[in-house]
Amino acid sequence: MALHKRCKALPEMHGTTGTRDAAKRGKSVVLPSARLMHALDLEVQAMQAHRDVGGPNFKALHILFDEVAQQAEDVSDLLAERVVSLGDTRDGRVATVASSSKLPEHPLDARAGGAHVEALPEAIVALGTLARAAVDDANDWGDFDTVDIFTPLLCDLSGRSFSHCCGAA
Repeated sequence: MALHKRCKALPEMHGTTGTRDAAKRGKSVVLPSARLMHALDLEVQAMQAHRDVGGPNFKALHILFDEVAQQAEDVSDLLAERVVSLGDTRDGRVATVASSSKLPEHPLDARAGGAHVEALPEAIVALGTLARAAVDDANDWGDFDTVDIFTPLLCDLSGRSFSHCCGAA
């Protein structure tokens, strides 16, 4: 089921200097808004792994998880900028992200590097799957600007981050 069909109402849109009317912007903002919550969640999960990792590969994993968190932050910034450019305001507070994200939770008891290396790619893959669905939905709607935002994000998620995490074990 497409994401927009699950939404109870489109957000109230602020005025912008763009040429899209508020109804079209309201529909377009749904995808980056939802994925922003997931990207923020991934960033926090990567920082959890970064701060809590221990074991024989500590230094390499510490750096790796920091890189994944930075990539997730970059994705979050891009999505937030898209949301604002469409005239919406997003709530990125921790409680909102926690209640909105569909990513699997990072295990609190993960301590050794291997536990983090197993858990973090699951969240990356989940975000990638959601981003792929956003591309499909945006294509269906004819919103090619949103497709252009999600396509490199999807390549990055399925490429660099996932390869790093899976190769770190």
